Amino acid sequence: MNQNIPLKLRIAGHFSDGLLHGVDDIFTALSPEYGRERQFTRETIDNHLKSLCVVGIIKDAEAMLDGDDRLIVTYRISDFGRMKIRKAF
Repeated sequence: MNQNIPLKLRIAGHFSDGLLHGVDDIFTALSPEYGRERQFTRETIDNHLKSLCVVGIIKDAEAMLDGDDRLIVTYRISDFGRMKIRKAF
């Protein structure tokens, strides 16, 4: 993938596989492309995911607590998001 793509758009594109994704697996998957950028943090990814959820590109799929009582949310692409991503990529 082209690193010139804005991170938020690249995160949205990551959902085109139709699978569930959360902060940690997106961070791992996109690290080779964006890992040297200062903005590339788990917190930034989480904020982008919440933003994409608010506008309807993705939707909450599952929420659970991990062993440290940290909330882990996974998302899936919406039908609206699938249509928008097709146009972008």
